[in-house]
Amino acid sequence: AASAAFALSLITEHAALLHELGFIVAACLFPVLGLRLAFWNPGSRASTEGASKRSALWLGASIAALNPAPLVTWATFLSLLHAWRITVNGALIPFFGLAGGAGVLSWNLLLVGLLKRHLGKVPVRLMAMLVRGIGFLLLAIGLWAALNALHLVKQPR
Repeated sequence: AASAAFALSLITEHAALLHELGFIVAACLFPVLGLRLAFWNPGSRASTEGASKRSALWLGASIAALNPAPLVTWATFLSLLHAWRITVNGALIPFFGLAGGAGVLSWNLLLVGLLKRHLGKVPVRLMAMLVRGIGFLLLAIGLWAALNALHLVKQPR
């Protein structure tokens, strides 16, 4: 989150089109992710029996380290904030990074705790409905951003 905010603050000093770019980035990314989740099929759950905790931790850490999604997600979120004229720059960048990291850590701890406790009890159909609902929400946000981007592009300069 902090590196995305820092990079975006550098860009905003030199790019007047960031306002429109925020909506364009959101209009490109959110519908793709939304459609992917909206048509998600739970399929069969893979068995994790026999996998050691160390190998599972290593797999999770390596996937997280190689995953560009967090940087793209934070950059998109910051682009939307900038499009709404809410800036995160200067001394706010480290605090934004800490707050973003604390939020992600809290969410992950809560999610892992809930999954450990209730995963076997949650009907697959309910899980699929929740994931698809999030997908349609992201799709709606992306379409809203696309409409805003079109509106901004059509405005005379």
